[in-house]
Amino acid sequence: MGIAYVTNRSQIDGANVQASTAARQNQPLEQRLHALSELQKTLARLQYRSEHGVPWYERAGLSQNNALLAALWPRYQDSALPLLRDASANHLQRQINAFNALPPDSPLREQMAKTTYDQLKLYLMLARPEHMDAAWFSSALLHDWPKRDGVKDAVWQGVAPSLLTFYGAQLNVHPEWKLSADESMVSQARSLLVRLMGVRNSESTLYQKMLAQVAHLYTDMRLEDMTGDTDASRLFSTPEIVPGMFTRQAWEQAVQPAIEKVVKACRDELDWVLTDSKRQVNKQDETSPEALKKRLTERYFADFGGAWLEFLNSLHWNQAATLSDSIDQLTLMADVRQSPLVR
Repeated sequence: MGIAYVTNRSQIDGANVQASTAARQNQPLEQRLHALSELQKTLARLQYRSEHGVPWYERAGLSQNNALLAALWPRYQDSALPLLRDASANHLQRQINAFNALPPDSPLREQMAKTTYDQLKLYLMLARPEHMDAAWFSSALLHDWPKRDGVKDAVWQGVAPSLLTFYGAQLNVHPEWKLSADESMVSQARSLLVRLMGVRNSESTLYQKMLAQVAHLYTDMRLEDMTGDTDASRLFSTPEIVPGMFTRQAWEQAVQPAIEKVVKACRDELDWVLTDSKRQVNKQDETSPEALKKRLTERYFADFGGAWLEFLNSLHWNQAATLSDSIDQLTLMADVRQSPLVR
C-alpha cells in the first residue's frame, strides 16, 4: 500500500508540474513546449492504463488513474490550444492571406497554388475535426513550418512531430477544441484555387495525361493483327496502324479505370478542401466530377472512332494481275470462315 501511495502521489505531482509549466506564459517557449510534451506522454500513459489496467504496484485501492486523466484533459487543453492550434493557425493564415493578396496577374499565384492548397487543407483540418488526418497533418505542417520563432530549430524539429500528431489524433475525440475558421479568408482562397486548378487541370491537360499513362501498355494494331490467320494482303494493304490505346481491351482494362481515377481525384479535391461540405456539387455543373467524366469519355470515343476511321480510309484494294487472281480474291471475300470482312 505504501508503494501504491508513493507512486500515485509522485505521478500526480509530476503531472501538476508539467501542466503548470506548459501553461505559464512567462516561461520561455522552449520550456513550455517541453513541458507540454511531457504532459502529453503522461496523458498517453494514463489513457493506456485506463484501457488495459494500471500496474499492480499502483492499485491497493489507491489508484487515481482515471480521475487524474479526467483532470488533466482541461489543463492540456489550456496549453495545447494556444501553443499548437492557435500558433499553427496563425502561421497558416499568414501564408494564405499572402496568397490572397497577390495581384491578379502575378505569376506567383500559379507557382504557389499547390502549396496554398496544402496550407488551406491543414488550416481546415484544425476547424473540421472529422477531416483530421493526424499523421499527414503533422508531417505536412512541419514541412511548411520548419522554423518557429523563439525555439531552436533542433528543439522544434524534435518535439513538433509528436506534439502535432497527438493533438491531431485527439481533436476528433475532443471536437470542442476545433478552430473557429476565418470564413472570409477561406472563401477567397477557395475561389482563387478553384480558378487556378481549373486552368492547370484543364480537361485537355487531364485527357492528354491520361492517354500518356496508358499508351505504352498496349501495342499498336496492324492489318495482319486484325485478320488473324487470314492473309488479308491478298485483298488490302495499308501502312497505317490503330494505336493500341484505341481498342476495346485498352478501354476496359486501362482507359476506363484511368478516367475514374482522374474523376475521383477531382471529387476528392472538391469534396471539402475547395468547397463547403454543406453544399452539394450539382452534377449538371460543368465543373462537377460527373460532368468531367462525361466529357473525358466522349472525347476518348471521338478519338477512338477517328483512329479507326483513319485506318479504314487508308485501306487500298490490291489490284489482281490475272483473272485467276481476281477469282481467288472473290472466293476469299465470300468465304464466311476466312473472309477478313467478317472477322
